[in-house]
Amino acid sequence: MRVVVTQTDIDLGLKNSSCNCPIAKSMQRRFPNKAVEVFHRFLTLGDFSSSIIQKTCWNIPPRAKNFINQFDIGKKVKPFHFTIKDLECPK
Repeated sequence: MRVVVTQTDIDLGLKNSSCNCPIAKSMQRRFPNKAVEVFHRFLTLGDFSSSIIQKTCWNIPPRAKNFINQFDIGKKVKPFHFTIKDLECPK
């Protein structure tokens, strides 16, 4: 899946926030009714609408990890995109 982080995602993103960083904002645009969390190694998309919690996880590629690091320390970052593939969610 291709993830596109826009300037609006960057402007609305919060530093050091797994649920509100620019990458999470991008995923929330694509999946507005899902819970998104972005970590330094992977991101998760959760469906909590039923009694059975379902999560999907993806590895984060190196350029996305670098983006997160730069954004979290307050460096200027630019819009970018990356591709992710499904992975088994950590327990």
